[in-house]
Amino acid sequence: MYPQVDILILSALEDEETITHAIRAGVKGFLPKKTNQVELSHAIDEIKKGNRYFGTDISKTVFNITVKNLCLKPEEEASDELRPRVIEIVKLFADGFMYKEIADQLSISIKTVETHKANVMRKLELKSTAGLVKYAIRNNIIEI
Repeated sequence: MYPQVDILILSALEDEETITHAIRAGVKGFLPKKTNQVELSHAIDEIKKGNRYFGTDISKTVFNITVKNLCLKPEEEASDELRPRVIEIVKLFADGFMYKEIADQLSISIKTVETHKANVMRKLELKSTAGLVKYAIRNNIIEI
């Protein structure tokens, strides 16, 4: 909503999927929650200068994500339309589970479930959960 705001995330989650979503959302920096005050201050200073800043471990993950994406062949990108976690969430919606039930079952937050669903709906240009279920059936993600 406010692209002019520079966002620095401090998170206990440091997995590729979380970091990828954060970068795609436009964050300027990402640090582990355990980051010390010195590095946090440095990150803020760098972001104020217009740079991006990722903690050392996060930088390694960002590098690995970049290498993976550069090594994908175009046909692999097309066939990898939905990531495994998103497919899992789509299946649970198709089975009639609610946001909270999905979050509890996958040990993630309700907000994460909402974000995954919103992203896939936007990516696939779908307007409703029913449309998502139809997509899942047509693409053999679920069976009736």
